[in-house]
Amino acid sequence: MKARIFSALFIVMFMFTFSGAALASDETCAAGGPGASECQFERSLTILGIPIIDQTGPSVTCTGDTYACCGPNTAVCIPNGGVL
Repeated sequence: MKARIFSALFIVMFMFTFSGAALASDETCAAGGPGASECQFERSLTILGIPIIDQTGPSVTCTGDTYACCGPNTAVCIPNGGVL
């Protein structure tokens, strides 16, 4: 019984941690954002101090009147005052 509860708790924690619940939506940046000239998305999952999954997404360097905005699958330059 304890093993079943532990397994269920572990699965729920894993799904919440790695499902992207804390990642950017279509309207925000997971990395970068207003004022950033460059960014790269990075996410990792560590369980009991052991790295399980490392994910690195694309990167971008922006110039001019733009800022860098990165997510797990995209990296774009957005005009200041603009939206993603």
